[in-house]
Order: sequence, then C-alpha cells, then structure tokens
Amino acid sequence: MLSISSFALLISFAFRYILIKLLILASPFAFLCLINKSTEGFLKSWYRSLLAMLLLQIIISALLIIPYALLKEDNNSIFNKLLIVGSISALLKSGQLVKEFLGGIGIGTNFQAGISGIKSMISR
Repeated sequence: MLSISSFALLISFAFRYILIKLLILASPFAFLCLINKSTEGFLKSWYRSLLAMLLLQIIISALLIIPYALLKEDNNSIFNKLLIVGSISALLKSGQLVKEFLGGIGIGTNFQAGISGIKSMISR
C-alpha cells in the first residue's frame, strides 16, 4: 500500500511539473486575453491554475524537507516510522488542501478527479 501511494505521488509530481511548464508556455496567450473582454476569463483561469500548481509544489517541498530533517539515526525507532508514514499521508492530502484553498483547482493523487479537473479548467 505504501509503495503504491509513493508511485501515485511520483506520477502526480511529474504531472504537475509538466502542467507548470505548459502553463508557463501559455502565458503570452493568457496575457493576450486581456485585449478582449470576452476572453478575460481565460486569464483568470490560467492565473489561478498557475498559482495552485506553484503553491502545491512549495507545500510538497516543505512536507518532504521537514520530516527528513527530523529523522534520527536509529532507523528502527517507532518515531522514524511514524514520521515517514505521516509525511506520506500528508503528501497525499496536500493536493486536496490546495484544491479547497483555491476553490476547485488542484491535482491530487486521484487520477480520474485530476483529469476531470483539467477538463473543467479548459472549459472555463
């Protein structure tokens, strides 16, 4: 179960990384949408999506750095095991936290929900 969760985190991290690159590439077109009133919604959607992805990457970086900085040298201690399991659990919930914080934009480890979120982002 733990290795499946780790694999899901790896896939979602790679997906977010690619999505950030695509959002950065789309930035000139997003700013061009300010010209017409009917396309201003695309800029807002682009901005919220980019902010959500960047915020999520910062949260995940903190959730990876802090627990491993607290690890003790004794690998068999219960504290170390609880810290690692807790950090993976927090990483799995971080996508949902950002999604609630930014009002529906985010990518979690549930791939079907992530795909439907991207479809709704495109249709806005």
